Amino acid sequence: MSFIKYRVREVAADFGMTPKEVSEVAGKYFDKPKSNSQVLTDEQLNVIFDHITQNRQIDSLEQVFAAAKKPEPKPAKESPKAAAPVKSSPAVKAAAPAPKSEIKPEAKPEPKPDPSPEPGNTGLTNPGSDDWRTILVSAKYPLAEEMEMERETVGWPVDARIAQPLKDFLAAAKADGYTLQVISGYRTFARSAVLLENEVQAQMKYNGYSREKAEQVAATRVAPPGTSEHNTGLAVDILSGDYYNHHSQIEESFEYDAEAAWMKAHCAEYGFILRYPKDKQDVTGIIFEPWHFRYVGVEIATYIMQNGLTLEEYLGVA
Repeated sequence: MSFIKYRVREVAADFGMTPKEVSEVAGKYFDKPKSNSQVLTDEQLNVIFDHITQNRQIDSLEQVFAAAKKPEPKPAKESPKAAAPVKSSPAVKAAAPAPKSEIKPEAKPEPKPDPSPEPGNTGLTNPGSDDWRTILVSAKYPLAEEMEMERETVGWPVDARIAQPLKDFLAAAKADGYTLQVISGYRTFARSAVLLENEVQAQMKYNGYSREKAEQVAATRVAPPGTSEHNTGLAVDILSGDYYNHHSQIEESFEYDAEAAWMKAHCAEYGFILRYPKDKQDVTGIIFEPWHFRYVGVEIATYIMQNGLTLEEYLGVA
């Protein structure tokens, strides 16, 4: 493992953009990078990540609004003469009555075999680190330093090894009539630090807490750097596609949405677990998060979800 230095070209690859587009975003807030190999500071990365995320959410909303405003097609006027034959498939003659179209649901992708676990020679001492899929990262078992990994973007950068299972998970939801969006994935230590500080400030401002109290509360809602599963690239936050049409922030009540119920019921089929279940905060140290899913592989995920366990309980360190 080594500390990751993000360059313009790496950010572009993570978000499916061109280096020029990333440079244009950077130029909106500070001096435009001089080359694609320029290393970006933590402050620059945070600004760029926020800009891209917010704009993608806006694009998503605009698509929803555009679909809602799309006029209904007007029914064809009937001719006073004999009605024109309804068009059917090329195999059916025009004179023949058109068969009723049969709407078939999209085929649900079959879960694919888990990628083979790598040897436990990473040098990590965290529980479960003998298998890359089960490494436990928490306040009690923090990462000593940034993890290095090959990343792939599925709405957000993730460890490339979970990209295909995640795509299959999202596609299966769509096939069943649910549109989902990944709103968070891999995070650097710096990004985790910014999110934590934002939560501390919010607790002080809206709840009137002291700095010490705000830090204690914030740590149960946003994991500090090195203690967040997002630092591994194996965890994602997923919401319904139109969630931000109705909410300004993520709320626990999401558990009652049909999309959340579907994900909880089917996540294990694609190797994911609901990482922070209800009534398990004393075990995980994190509040109930019906949007947070962690990849552990199909076999382990099935066992955990069927038995109502947390990763800590599965690894025997609860």
